[in-house]
Amino acid sequence: MDGAILLAVADPTVRRHLLSLVAERGYACRQAASLAECARTLQSTRHPVAILDLDLLGDDPLHSAQTLLAKAPDIRLIGLDSVAERRADLDASPLFHAVIPKPFLAERLLGVLAQIVTPHGSTAAD
Repeated sequence: MDGAILLAVADPTVRRHLLSLVAERGYACRQAASLAECARTLQSTRHPVAILDLDLLGDDPLHSAQTLLAKAPDIRLIGLDSVAERRADLDASPLFHAVIPKPFLAERLLGVLAQIVTPHGSTAAD
């Protein structure tokens, strides 16, 4: 794993905000603006964590998450889910390390991230 967090968010403003938020805390990041780009990136480069806007995962986010995990079985997925469209099956799914409602609070996201990976890329369990 190269230690970089993968930010898979379609909205460029939200993606820039997330990039700034995690980069300021010392995390290396890569970006993906679509599900296809995210899948291609996971095929070619290992990442400890992917922060995914669940809107990016389409009508069946659980199937899309399974597809991504098939490409990168060791990755931890953090989902960002709209409060208005929140789905309980995603919260309970073992596919996601966490599902955080958006608009999200930075502290919650950073707290979940810190449980998984250190700012310089090693996993928190290392």
